[in-house]
Amino acid sequence: MSDAYVRSTLNNGIRRIEFFHPQSNSLPGKILRELAQAIQTAGNDSDTRVIILQSQGEKAFCAGASFDELMANKGIEPRLPGHTDDEGFNWVNDSFAELCKRAEKLGVVMGLENHWGLGREASGVIRVIKAVNSPWLRATLDTGNFLENMYPQMEALAPYAVLVQAKTYPGGGEWYSLEIDNSRVAEILRKAGYRGYISLEMEGKEDPATAIPKSLAMLRKAFG
Repeated sequence: MSDAYVRSTLNNGIRRIEFFHPQSNSLPGKILRELAQAIQTAGNDSDTRVIILQSQGEKAFCAGASFDELMANKGIEPRLPGHTDDEGFNWVNDSFAELCKRAEKLGVVMGLENHWGLGREASGVIRVIKAVNSPWLRATLDTGNFLENMYPQMEALAPYAVLVQAKTYPGGGEWYSLEIDNSRVAEILRKAGYRGYISLEMEGKEDPATAIPKSLAMLRKAFG
């Protein structure tokens, strides 16, 4: 198999929707839209009683949206035709409101990361956290996901952070590299009263055997 596709078949009330993309089911926008349309059509079909999603290929079920495509758009995702950002935020808010009920029962605080789409900017993440208004939903601050106005956005998100992911790029990044002043990030977090973990997220091309110790030393020096 080499060509991407979405196929829908119905048999005795069971709707089987198959999808495939050669890059580990990393789906470009066109295929994602076809998949969404197939699911919506099946949901409106009175003859469909059950929907089964089935991926093809030998690797991941679905690696998500195409990262190459997202990076070409600097993390900006196109709106669904006929819908608005406000609707999207409402869907996200409603989903997290339900998830928070389960999180409370399990004693787990969730961290919503600044990572593309509606959460590309600090304001989007904060908007969801404020709307849901639950102690079980906070933010995961990723230092490498603000492509513009990096430090002001970190300052805005830091007071909501329950976890910080510190990006490093030894040997150059797989998709991009950012010059991050970790000492400045540490000062932002101190001013916000952050006392949680700093998690290393190494996205460089260098061998992890050398890149990870190097990255840890750099972060320990900055964060103490």
